[in-house]
Amino acid sequence: MIRQKIQRREPLVEELRSFSDSVRYQYEPHVRGEDALQALVMANRLVELGTYPQELPVLLEREVNMPCLLNNPG
Repeated sequence: MIRQKIQRREPLVEELRSFSDSVRYQYEPHVRGEDALQALVMANRLVELGTYPQELPVLLEREVNMPCLLNNPG
């Protein structure tokens, strides 16, 4: 059995560190601003609608025209 050590870090701190490093060292950030904004818009919409996780694939297709492969992986 192979065991790998997992470092536990605060996700928001890591996200901010990654972004500041991309500015400091002038490389493309791991998550583009447009993608982050789309995620925030979707999260806000889910809260507004009170949507349950099983409704997410339908919401993704309807709200952001993003086909979701969760229910149809083929």
